[in-house]
Amino acid sequence: MPFAWAMTGGRTRGRKRAFTLAELLVVMGIISVLAGLVFAAAWKAVIRARASTCLNNMRQIGMNWMIPEGDLGKKSKEDLWKCPEGGTYAFSAYVQQHRVITNPADTVLLYESKGNFTGDESDVDLRHQGAANFIFCDGHAEFLHSVPKFVPDQ
Repeated sequence: MPFAWAMTGGRTRGRKRAFTLAELLVVMGIISVLAGLVFAAAWKAVIRARASTCLNNMRQIGMNWMIPEGDLGKKSKEDLWKCPEGGTYAFSAYVQQHRVITNPADTVLLYESKGNFTGDESDVDLRHQGAANFIFCDGHAEFLHSVPKFVPDQ
């Protein structure tokens, strides 16, 4: 009998070795942790893509403001004013009040608004994971985690 047992690889006749419940639970746990990591990474990519779409919309609005006869491309004006994360955009009160901008690279033109439309720093909505998009008077766009000064240094 010991010889027959050794020939079967430790198994007795008629019994097949199967996974135990503990082994099955461990494998399922590992798979669920890996799936959770992949899902989290994919979700962050989706959120960043929405922020990028929002920045592109704002850039087109800013260019249209600077060049009134400009072509807005394939999107309609109504679609441009919609952030994929919800919310609105607003023009800086400083830009609306001043005809001459002496420092356009540091002067905020357009920002993501909470809907109060005050035109100043208190109205900025950091809706993209603690950051917001800004368009400056020289035409450049920035994705910032802090709110810049709306009244530039002279």
